[in-house]
Amino acid sequence: MLTVQKLSFWYKKNRIMLLKEGNILGYGDPHNLLSSENLTTLYNTEVGVGTLDVPYENGFIHAQTCVPIISKRREGEFEKEAI
Repeated sequence: MLTVQKLSFWYKKNRIMLLKEGNILGYGDPHNLLSSENLTTLYNTEVGVGTLDVPYENGFIHAQTCVPIISKRREGEFEKEAI
C-alpha cells in the first residue's frame, strides 16, 4: 500500500491503479478514480473528497484532499461529521 500526503500528486499522473486485497478495484484516469465512492470502497469507511484553497506564496493553490467521515451520535440520532 502506498499513501501520499498530497492527493495532487496523483492528479499529475496519466493512469493509476486502485488495489484492494490483491484485486484491482480500478484502473484509469485519477480524476475519475479518486472519488468519494471509490475511496470509501477501498478503505471500508466513508471518505469525502474535495478541493481546498490553500495559501501559497502570493496567492492560493487548489489542493485536492480526502477525509474520513465519522458518524457521531447526538440525541439518539446519527449525524455525519468530517474529522
